Amino acid sequence: MFDSEELLARILESFHGREGKPFMLELRPTNRCNLWCPSCVARGHPSQMPLGEELSLEEYMRIIDEAAEMGVRYVQVTGGGEPFLRKDMPEIMQRIKERGMSGLVVTNGTLFDLSTVHRIFGMGWDALLFSVDGHEAALNDTLRSKNGSFHRATGAIREFSRLKKAYGTNTPRLDIGPVLSHCNCRYICDLVRLGADLGADNVLFQPVRVPEIGAPLRLTPDDEKFLLEEIPKAVRFAEQLGIRTNLSQLDKDMIGKSSELPEVIRSYSSTYTHPWLSIHCFSPWYYLGINPDGTVGPCSIHDDLTYIHNVRGKSLQEIWKSEQFRAFRAGLAGGDLPRTCERCCGTNVLAIHKIREGLKQVISA
Repeated sequence: MFDSEELLARILESFHGREGKPFMLELRPTNRCNLWCPSCVARGHPSQMPLGEELSLEEYMRIIDEAAEMGVRYVQVTGGGEPFLRKDMPEIMQRIKERGMSGLVVTNGTLFDLSTVHRIFGMGWDALLFSVDGHEAALNDTLRSKNGSFHRATGAIREFSRLKKAYGTNTPRLDIGPVLSHCNCRYICDLVRLGADLGADNVLFQPVRVPEIGAPLRLTPDDEKFLLEEIPKAVRFAEQLGIRTNLSQLDKDMIGKSSELPEVIRSYSSTYTHPWLSIHCFSPWYYLGINPDGTVGPCSIHDDLTYIHNVRGKSLQEIWKSEQFRAFRAGLAGGDLPRTCERCCGTNVLAIHKIREGLKQVISA
């Protein structure tokens, strides 16, 4: 998604002074979760929103319709909770597909049954990212804080993979997303093998960014040294197994400073002199994020600084064109690194860097 020609064109359109439009919508249907993973950044500031305060199915139908009318191409369903705790998740996903948009759901995979798997497969859903942190049950269930989580998640992945083979289709794309921590960093080749054995398409590692509760998961200097030596081997191993990873993107800074990402963000952007390429983050030029209570912001890191509008009182179009969104873009274009960026995660930093590399190619062409 982040190397999409249309995404790059929309960002450049805005930079040229023309009115842009969002490419990506991120929905966070709930911050309730059935797990309590110490590696999850949401555990550092838990907030169990009452069920009645979450956006209703009817509100989501309206939001999805409006997003499609604005030209949104890609919808990511994620958040600080488990989306499938909402029983209406399949209806939300179905509407996304009916409106012609691509979709990804990030899930811990523990709430799937066969009927849900078959329904998602039948609607032509595009991609699922399963949060699996261990190559075997004992380690994964410890890191996921619930016995049986490995069995349930891998069972769902196997069933999706079986259906894809039976029907000769490449969708949905199946990704595994381990949070790379002190507890599992010595098993990156085993995690790659697990992905291949399950029939996954990608194994996407994210260096841990830990809240205080997860401090024991922080990578040690010995862990960092091991990873820098092991990653080239794991890349070759993945190529042999025919599975893709993002390991080649994990450099010394991304591994060693995963909880100090503002420094990494600055280091990536400071290598460029072009005024557009030196912008720290491109998120507000292509992104809209919506929290469970309807608050909307221009960045996936949601706080009171960025999420001041609410879709219950304003249209997405009004919010996209609001002074607050304009000011956020202007600040970044002027070299600011907002306070919000202190809580950024490795996945976002890698995505923005991929966009920057794509923009570089277009600009120099």
